[in-house]
Amino acid sequence: MSQAAAPPFPAPAGFKWVATAYFTHWRSKKIIRASEHGKQCFFFLVRMKKR
Repeated sequence: MSQAAAPPFPAPAGFKWVATAYFTHWRSKKIIRASEHGKQCFFFLVRMKKR
């Protein structure tokens, strides 16, 4: 059984972590997969919407 991935540190106020197995690079348009880099997923820190 594999251990679940965890964000590197707690998210600051107004932000949250988003985990994804792959993403498209903004400049090269290549699909970057976490499994090709020895990871389960990538974490991105994103701003939360204001209500």
